[in-house]
Amino acid sequence: MATALLVPVTEQRPDWAEAWDALGALRFMIGDTEGARRDLSEANRLSPGLPDLQVRLAMACNATGRPSEAVALLSQVSQEQPGHVASHRMLGDLLLESEPASAAASYAACLKANATVADDLVRLGVALVQQGRIPQGVAVFEAILAFDPTHEAATKARHRFGPQAHE
Repeated sequence: MATALLVPVTEQRPDWAEAWDALGALRFMIGDTEGARRDLSEANRLSPGLPDLQVRLAMACNATGRPSEAVALLSQVSQEQPGHVASHRMLGDLLLESEPASAAASYAACLKANATVADDLVRLGVALVQQGRIPQGVAVFEAILAFDPTHEAATKARHRFGPQAHE
């Protein structure tokens, strides 16, 4: 029913990107992936460069058998908006089987862009160390440093609890 309300809006205001975006999102939710791709493409044409819209369009492209278009959109968003977590995450998901190294880089960028995740992982590592599970805690610190070698808390924790600390 909501789509029936939005169609006349897009007919009366064909230049209103938000209406096309809303219509495309609704179509996607009800399973009309081709209609969603068409409407979201129109919204993107009218208002290019909106990262959330581009991620929705990438989802619709992928759902309609156009994974290369989805990858191109997500790559663009990831380059233009390095802090956009959803674009990195979805790009990693799409590349996981065909390009695992690129997928790993996307996931690392996702984690780096979402600093609270790394901070939560530091807390987990410290909790493991406090439980006497030092190797597991150090492994968490190492994992953080694999995607963010400059993470100050993880660096300090690795030095404090790592194997070199006990030599």
